[in-house]
Amino acid sequence: MSEKTRLWCPKLSIIENGATKSVAAGWLNILAKDWSYIDESHVDKETVKERSANYLEEIEAGLERVVFAKYKDNLGFNRYQFVGVFKSIGISPDNEEFVRYERIDDKVKIIK
Repeated sequence: MSEKTRLWCPKLSIIENGATKSVAAGWLNILAKDWSYIDESHVDKETVKERSANYLEEIEAGLERVVFAKYKDNLGFNRYQFVGVFKSIGISPDNEEFVRYERIDDKVKIIK
């Protein structure tokens, strides 16, 4: 891992009655069914504007995120699942209120 690598442990949003619900202080984190991308946003529109303004800095810096998604299992215990290494590509083509992170690798080298 390099200085341009960050650890990200997002809580995944849930879909309830067709609506996306935050389980993490307003953050909306949607993992694609095939794990190829994560769309990130916030329920607060001001936070969305701030986040959208800052994603370009992350792209220009070439930052990568090693992602362990947090979720609750069937027994209600918190778990973390490695889902890959992601890099921001900008605004989501599906919804302009989301920043999209595409998976660039499905493994990460951990060194001592």
